[in-house]
Amino acid sequence: MFVNFIDRKLIELMPDLIEMDHVHLDGIVTFLYYNVLYHGCSITASTKNPSDIKYTKDAYICCMRALPGWQQEATGSTTDLIAALSMVTICAESFDFELGWQMYELACDYARGLNLHSLDAVHPSSINRDRISDVDRKGFWEFIQIDLVIQLLFDKPPSFTATTWKVNMPWLDPNSQPKERIGATLFLARSRISFVLMRFLALLKSDGNPEDLVQKTEDLCREIQELYTQGRLGKWLLSSAESEADVWKVFDATLTGYTCILFMLRRAEMHGHTSPASADIEIALLDCPVALDAARHIVETSEWLLTRYPWPSSVSALFGAFKIHIAYSMLVNAVCRAPDVLAYATEIRILHLLGDSIIRICGAEREFAQLVHAGYLNARVKART
Repeated sequence: MFVNFIDRKLIELMPDLIEMDHVHLDGIVTFLYYNVLYHGCSITASTKNPSDIKYTKDAYICCMRALPGWQQEATGSTTDLIAALSMVTICAESFDFELGWQMYELACDYARGLNLHSLDAVHPSSINRDRISDVDRKGFWEFIQIDLVIQLLFDKPPSFTATTWKVNMPWLDPNSQPKERIGATLFLARSRISFVLMRFLALLKSDGNPEDLVQKTEDLCREIQELYTQGRLGKWLLSSAESEADVWKVFDATLTGYTCILFMLRRAEMHGHTSPASADIEIALLDCPVALDAARHIVETSEWLLTRYPWPSSVSALFGAFKIHIAYSMLVNAVCRAPDVLAYATEIRILHLLGDSIIRICGAEREFAQLVHAGYLNARVKART
């Protein structure tokens, strides 16, 4: 998102510049550099030495140390916006949700200050209309997608979407078409998910019958489901990926869509109850084929991701940003409560694969000790088989 605004040449010079005593670096440059390092350490293709993945923790610590210096100098520029949004992702993957929310609110303030929500208004005050491009419009709609997902997964109030906006979708002009086929396909798919989320969040605010809400939510979830079944956005698109960045985009889009389905159904079940227990909600969803299908795809996609990127940072992303423990425990409950366990052979297989991957990757990591010890969930599945 907005990556075209990052000065790649400067980032590549940073390892040398940062060691020079006579060179002064702005706080934003240092902070953004460590953000780039953090994300780069999570991708195998970004380093010739796979053992460099261990530097993810060091990059995170450097981000936290550079944070105050950046905040003192921040002016609300586009670069500040990129840095704040990048830190939101890092915080989610590090389970620091409070700081992540603070960074997101800061990003929203910067976006409003830049009039990102008024790109196609008659007289946008802070943006030169001659320089507005479809890349800017794409960035805005990606921002909207982030806001809606944060509302759904982390139960936060609307922030950027609370602003009235006037921005067209990108690539409406036949003479302006996207160059990246996979990126464009995923953007359009995520945009459709965003429109579904808007309708769902509006439903939550209505005073309708709780049973009607659940039924309408299932219908909305099927719209998202069709993007992956009829639109072939899963394995087929993954096989068409031309770069490591494309692979990450496909994983992210797949997990985002199915996670939205699961959380929409959970929120719908919770609606109208004063203090519903999480376990009761999960049991209620066991009778919903759409929820079980979403949970199955989340667990399966997570296992694919850990097979390709067997790093602790990948596990952090799955449990922090995508909350895959919800899908995992739901499938375990489905298997343990099934009258015919043989009917869940696929679920049993992917649960074992994911559980074994987590233990193999995180067995020596102290931060994941509790997660590794939670392997009793797989023991429950084995007891049934």
